Amino acid sequence: MTTLTGQLLVAMPQMMDPRFARSVVYLCAHSEDEGAMGLVVNKLFASLSMDELFARLSLEPSAIGRARPVHFGGPVEPGRGFVLHTADYREEATLMVGDQFAVTATLEILRAIGKGEGPRRSLLALARQVLAKFVDQIRGSTDDGRQSGIVFRDRQLGYQGLGG
Repeated sequence: MTTLTGQLLVAMPQMMDPRFARSVVYLCAHSEDEGAMGLVVNKLFASLSMDELFARLSLEPSAIGRARPVHFGGPVEPGRGFVLHTADYREEATLMVGDQFAVTATLEILRAIGKGEGPRRSLLALARQVLAKFVDQIRGSTDDGRQSGIVFRDRQLGYQGLGG
């Protein structure tokens, strides 16, 4: 089995499963034994900014001085935050995704971001996506033979979405 860890999965318009429809997912982990986990990176919470979330968590506001969006990471664990970020920041709980990116789901990374000591670039998502079925659907096709998704393997694509 070829791992899709670190790839962008893009659902095609004919993807009918509402959990994945019109989603662009960064695949954080993928293995035959463990399944797949990723973050939806193209859907935002319109009613929540990073500064508002920090205030709700009684954390220092983000030191970057501009409003940053909070992404809808998926329907699983909706009360948990996941930070997709550059590999220059690591802590014990950090999951490395290749050599350039990582995912950390702790309050410590949010505190570090608030103080301006976090990763160089990051994207905050609330909740996550369990993707075994999505990966299967992307690899397969629809009943009429059309592709249901695309896998981007080029490291040049999509990474501009990580905030500064």
